[in-house]
Amino acid sequence: MARPVLKRLASLVLVLLPALAGAGEPSVPPTKLPEPKKLSIQKVSALLDGRRGVHVFDNNGPERYAAGHLPGAIWLRYDSVEIGNLPPDKEATLVFYCANERCSACHVAARSALGFGYRNVFIMPAGIMGWEKAGKPVEKGRRSPS
Repeated sequence: MARPVLKRLASLVLVLLPALAGAGEPSVPPTKLPEPKKLSIQKVSALLDGRRGVHVFDNNGPERYAAGHLPGAIWLRYDSVEIGNLPPDKEATLVFYCANERCSACHVAARSALGFGYRNVFIMPAGIMGWEKAGKPVEKGRRSPS
């Protein structure tokens, strides 16, 4: 029973660390943030087909990202999201993902974006493992936030 409490506490600490380190002050206190909305693999795939105004962020480790990531996804360390790594348009659609349903890195990154005032923030809980299992295309190699 203590494990879920510790996991939530760790997530909260990871959301607060960037602000404490001067990475940018979230505009909304983390305790008041809504949960990021969830998208299925099919919905993310459809968003990518339209592509305009959609920004996808991979929150896996850099080695996993290099081995395969969603087309156009940018690698972003989940626990040090800075406003400068995100698009200037706070109405843009942001999609965060990590490994799979058991991974919470994308939740942490998405909550940071919500704290910076982004309104269309989503996570893809199935992660890269679900994406690959569904036979969706991946890109390989490294790409960093601009």
